[in-house]
Amino acid sequence: MRRNVLSLFLTLLILISVGGAVSIVGAASHVAPGQVSQTTMATTPQLSSTALTASTPDTSVAVGSAITIYGKLTFHALPVTGQPVILYQSTDNATDNARWTAVNVTMTTENGNYIFARTEQEQGTYYYKTVFPGGYPYDPAVSEVLTVHVGLLL
Repeated sequence: MRRNVLSLFLTLLILISVGGAVSIVGAASHVAPGQVSQTTMATTPQLSSTALTASTPDTSVAVGSAITIYGKLTFHALPVTGQPVILYQSTDNATDNARWTAVNVTMTTENGNYIFARTEQEQGTYYYKTVFPGGYPYDPAVSEVLTVHVGLLL
């Protein structure tokens, strides 16, 4: 199972590094470059022994400004080290029918923390969530949805 998670992580890393859009449907899914699909994962945190948080101080930024998204992965309230966390983005709305696209992936640190930095080049409202795909003994986990408004001027 750990080999499957590592394989998924490496595939995502390669696809994202070459500029492909990646979409994951459900916890165990197909990864295809250039495809965006609707997700069947819940957009609200699920109650389980695995928890994934996400937050940002950047709820309103200018076009081209950095957006920082960070959080923590825990299992029974203890930090989870060296596991992949995937950042998803949507621009169509933060509803259950939103189209989510994987835009980045990172690994948790020794304290279970992770961090992403994004820079959007077009104005609009962007929605972000983070996903931990799970893997024995960890359940999959989805963070809350974050909303960031990107405008021409602050």
